[in-house]
Amino acid sequence: MIHNRYGRNTVSAGEYANLSNGPAKLCNAMDITRAQNGTDLFAGDFHVENDLEEPELPVLSSGRTGIRRGTSLQWRFYLKDNPWVSKKGIARESERSRKL
Repeated sequence: MIHNRYGRNTVSAGEYANLSNGPAKLCNAMDITRAQNGTDLFAGDFHVENDLEEPELPVLSSGRTGIRRGTSLQWRFYLKDNPWVSKKGIARESERSRKL
């Protein structure tokens, strides 16, 4: 992921903290491109797996940032205190738990 994002294998502490704190950075780090747009995430070579042993994780939700329509909708979900999540929109967060 570091090489995909920065083009090298060693990074500073600040670069590491910013490795994937936002959707575009995450896609860049994971080498996700527009070519995967519309891909079924539950089948094929490119897929999402639930490999967590913890049954419940504190999940926060907030309004999306960087959009003009639907800003009040809670479409942004992430794990509480995750260091790789951008911090914009914290004032609108509401905590909830759900099983993943």
